[in-house]
Amino acid sequence: MLQTKEPVLGTGKTDYSRNNQLQVENSMKLELCWLVVALVCGLIRSVGGVVKLMSFNTGLTSHIPYRQERSQYIAGHLAQSQPDYICLQEVWHYRELYNIVKQNIATYPHSFSAIHSSTPSLLSNKGFHWPPCARIQVVKMFFKMWWYGCTSKKNDVDRLVCVTEKAGFMDLPQDCITCLTMTKLTASVAFSNCLGSIRNQMNVPGLLVLSKRNLHNTKMVYFRPNVKQLLPRGYLMAEVPELGAVACTHTAANLGKIYYEPNLKSQISSWEEENMQDAGILIRDLSSFPKTIIMGDLNSSPSIPDKQIQGDFERTLALFTKKNYTTPYTDLCGLCTFCAENNLVPYKTSWILDHVLIRGMKAQQAKRVMDVKIPGHNVHPSDHYGIQVEVNSAT
Repeated sequence: MLQTKEPVLGTGKTDYSRNNQLQVENSMKLELCWLVVALVCGLIRSVGGVVKLMSFNTGLTSHIPYRQERSQYIAGHLAQSQPDYICLQEVWHYRELYNIVKQNIATYPHSFSAIHSSTPSLLSNKGFHWPPCARIQVVKMFFKMWWYGCTSKKNDVDRLVCVTEKAGFMDLPQDCITCLTMTKLTASVAFSNCLGSIRNQMNVPGLLVLSKRNLHNTKMVYFRPNVKQLLPRGYLMAEVPELGAVACTHTAANLGKIYYEPNLKSQISSWEEENMQDAGILIRDLSSFPKTIIMGDLNSSPSIPDKQIQGDFERTLALFTKKNYTTPYTDLCGLCTFCAENNLVPYKTSWILDHVLIRGMKAQQAKRVMDVKIPGHNVHPSDHYGIQVEVNSAT
């Protein structure tokens, strides 16, 4: 206990022990005030604060060069901009999916995809699966490709029509179709990617979610279940505390004037029609949730002439805005995501194809990420740049 003295009368001197006690008490009061403030702020943040959402099309296919170098860089740099929730597209192969999840487990303990329901289930599964194309049907298909001269066709569409209609390509299992579609159709490359390894399980839609927050009621939804496609599309859906329903998706791309999905061309006439159907299914399936986020490569771009942004499938974006979705990346940042400046992009035009659409919340900031070249290599991490949007989940 502190011992205090009264001032000595007539001396004009102050008792410093009393002053020290007052200073200690004042300091304790000040610290208590700061503690209360911190607790209140922490409570506010826990109830609803800023959440960073990142979408990135990784382009991890053998059609795009430097796949191995890019895969390693992507796995090591996803957390650089400190997002809370990440939606990745075009992570097709098990080994790359596994490495991304494993390298980021300390920051993102929660994950799921079409081939795993949680991070523990993935890491306990060594991926020793029968290769997707280890079938006699594949040998027969390559023989027919040679017999009918499919590989000698100069035009991509003619070559594809030959393979799908004469060589029996669409008779293969879906995971093998996906693997070969995302691979250069030469015997050596196809064997390496789709036949020769027991760790070549395919993540058919190419989607992967990483999260700092718990994920509830996760599911993989295909837009056209039970229909074999060259590129099956769909979305990963999770209910996330503070955010509501979050869908990670990759909708149909503009692959030219000729629509060549063999099993859909009698029902769908163009890539834009398929893209709009994808959007309509997303809107319908998520309509019951008061707060919704749709993120990914939507393959639809607004036209922004003063920023040299070319429009594409703009009617799809109009569908979303009509249903009260906002486009914060376009509105707050507006930089291209599939850009002529990127040396992996074979076009002289730029688009904003990647989006984080929100409903029932407000965004406060947006920026482009994963847009610098890999050190030591004159190449970007992907043909797409990533995007990141900050939302206030309390609104």
